Amino acid sequence: MAPETILAARRVSKSFRVDGRITHALEDITLEARAGEFVSIIGPSGSGKSTLLNILCGLLRADAGEVLLHGRSVGADALLGRIGYMPQKDLLLPWRSVLENVLLGPELQGRDLAAARRAAREALAHFDLAGFADDYPATLSGGMRQRVALLRTFLGG
Repeated sequence: MAPETILAARRVSKSFRVDGRITHALEDITLEARAGEFVSIIGPSGSGKSTLLNILCGLLRADAGEVLLHGRSVGADALLGRIGYMPQKDLLLPWRSVLENVLLGPELQGRDLAAARRAAREALAHFDLAGFADDYPATLSGGMRQRVALLRTFLGG
């Protein structure tokens, strides 16, 4: 039995109007992500990778096509907060500690923060960040910042 398709894009297209010109960022894109899979989206700069990810997360609406979550067609509003990805830049909030950055998703989603804090502290240890929960992003190495951002992505969904 094949693993369940968790997230899919079917014939997704997106264009932008810039300075009176239409730029086709995506044309007729189809993909599937099944349970247990790691999916990589690769391509040159400007090829539409971020646009596709923003559509899959509900941050942008596709001009055509559909996004399916667990086999059901959903709009952008239904995707917000349900799908996450980690952009190239860590985008950590400099005024928040490592732990506070990691807890951003659960906090915005209104989840039980005591439970989320326990899970975050446990996960920090797995990411070799246990001793840095109270540190701020400016004090971390680039690799550590990336691990904090990845952990925030994992715990945010």
